[in-house]
Amino acid sequence: MFSREKEKPIDPGKISTVLGAGTCVEGALTGDGSVRIDGFLKGSIDIAGDVVIAEKAKVQARICARAVKAAGTIQGDICSAGLVELEATAVVHGDVRCTHLVVDKGAVLNGSTKMGNEGSTDEIPEDEPGGETQA
Repeated sequence: MFSREKEKPIDPGKISTVLGAGTCVEGALTGDGSVRIDGFLKGSIDIAGDVVIAEKAKVQARICARAVKAAGTIQGDICSAGLVELEATAVVHGDVRCTHLVVDKGAVLNGSTKMGNEGSTDEIPEDEPGGETQA
């Protein structure tokens, strides 16, 4: 009677692209699959699947994905159609829009959050505060 469809968790086994440790990329990362970042990325991330930011990863980008799991450092906004999970080692400097948010004890989130029903989390416009990433 009160059942709700549970949020699908991020499946590390379904990751199709890995940006390895020691790798630096500048530009736009787009695609249909899921991505794991262990290195450094500056630019933007627009992925139809999931994005996993590893503990030692550093990202200076606006992230749009189905779900985001972060353990590393993100400077930029996060827009998710579903779950955003910040592990204890995560540091985020940016705004977060999602339907579900999990913040572990120890995680740092410097920005605003907006949560809503699926489909109501429009991307954060470029002209809003926090909408642009800075080097």
